[in-house]
Amino acid sequence: MRHHGSVQTRALAGLAAASAAFTLVFGLPLAGDSSANRVDRAVAAVVQAGLGGRELLLHLLLLPMELPLVLLAVAGIAGTCLRRHRPAGAVLAVTAPATAVALNTWLLKPAFGRRYGESLVYPSGHTVLFVSVLAVLVILARTGWQRGLVLAAGAALLAMAGVAMVGLDYHYATDVVGGVGFGVAVTAAIAVLVQRLLPGGLRVEGVPGQGGEPAEGS
Repeated sequence: MRHHGSVQTRALAGLAAASAAFTLVFGLPLAGDSSANRVDRAVAAVVQAGLGGRELLLHLLLLPMELPLVLLAVAGIAGTCLRRHRPAGAVLAVTAPATAVALNTWLLKPAFGRRYGESLVYPSGHTVLFVSVLAVLVILARTGWQRGLVLAAGAALLAMAGVAMVGLDYHYATDVVGGVGFGVAVTAAIAVLVQRLLPGGLRVEGVPGQGGEPAEGS
């Protein structure tokens, strides 16, 4: 099982590096800009044609990214991990979103300097927070089918909320894309640190010999 843990750690480290590189490369052409690019204009036109003027619906679509609901999800994940004697999972659930939002707010947004009106917008802070919580759930998922279910549901909610942010003039579409990359990067990096530094690390549920399941032959 130790070998499996090392493979998981290397995979998370690779994901963190690739996602961080994507956020940087994707955002460089947007740095210092204060206008929509061709992709942003195309997405905004589609959203406006389909949902223009439907502010109530757009606000409902944005609900999964609203801070009170996201904080409630974080508390729920951390509490569940503690009840299941997975303290490292609880640490990940709390520290990954907090770190991602702090770095995005105080480092990335000022560094890229992209503006929507008077606001710094790249990467999208709403998206960074939501995706970091989603990534925590994926990492902590007990089985492959649960991981797939979390990814599918999370992607659907992310798409709806992303449409809402564009429709409500909160963000350009490319800000949302950058937020996905950075949320994944930070969460995967924090998961690597937790795996290496905390006793027991992030135990992989559903693997024989871990999570209370008997090893083959025992």
